[in-house]
Amino acid sequence: MIRPLRTAHRSMFTVLAVALPILFTAAIVSRKAVPTAAKSTAAAENVAEFRFVFNGDRVSLSLDHFVAEPHDRYVLRSAGAVSLPETLLYWTPSEAKDAVPAGASLVGAVVVDRPFTIPEKYTLSGSLLIYDAPHSKLLAQSSLGQR
Repeated sequence: MIRPLRTAHRSMFTVLAVALPILFTAAIVSRKAVPTAAKSTAAAENVAEFRFVFNGDRVSLSLDHFVAEPHDRYVLRSAGAVSLPETLLYWTPSEAKDAVPAGASLVGAVVVDRPFTIPEKYTLSGSLLIYDAPHSKLLAQSSLGQR
């Protein structure tokens, strides 16, 4: 009773030993290339500057605006290496004092050199806020005016 099972297992291992490398190679060869984002050829306009102290380090970010179809894009840039964990970017139609206003909308996490858009439903003027979530502290804000 054991001998037929051993024979079946041996034949299955032989088939797998031959078939798996062939299938693996075929899968690697047949997969599509990873798409890369095309660099924008549109000229950037520097529309805002953010300067603040984060964890004892002085941080300076510039906000570049790219006019593109169908949506305008914004990118936060920094001259040096910046790590801003758990900082959030908010859009609000009004100025903020010490905290994020109740009418503010979350744009996303603060990530340097990653494009983001501001939804069309927002008014033509307003402010961008950089908020330190763990410390419940407003780090910086900038009024964009007309966009």
